[in-house]
Amino acid sequence: MISVLVGAGGIVLCAFSDAAQLAGYAKLRTGLFFAGCLAQCTAALWLLWQSKFWASFSFTRVAGLLLAAAGLALLVYTLFFSLPKDTYEKNNGKAVTSGVWSICRHPGIYWYFVCMLGLGLCGRSRALWLACVV
Repeated sequence: MISVLVGAGGIVLCAFSDAAQLAGYAKLRTGLFFAGCLAQCTAALWLLWQSKFWASFSFTRVAGLLLAAAGLALLVYTLFFSLPKDTYEKNNGKAVTSGVWSICRHPGIYWYFVCMLGLGLCGRSRALWLACVV
């Protein structure tokens, strides 16, 4: 259960990073975002390791790993590559409505859910499913 709390704390740190950006603290925002992502990744890997997913081979575990990898790849793409840094300057402060951003205002949430769903399938633990929902 501690790992779920660490992951939830990571989400809170990411929320604080958004608040820091709005307040104009760019360096604090970067540190909080990095710490939040690190906490979430640590918690997810901790839960996966505790589930002993490597102990037995099954289609569900392989499908879960593939789903988690696809979700993680799309999450990284959405967060770091699909929205260039100077986008808001080019659009005069208007919202981006093309690419993955045409689906939803924060499409990274979809990919995060897909990644956690895949880890839940792979690990088959209640804690991973709880992390997926939280």
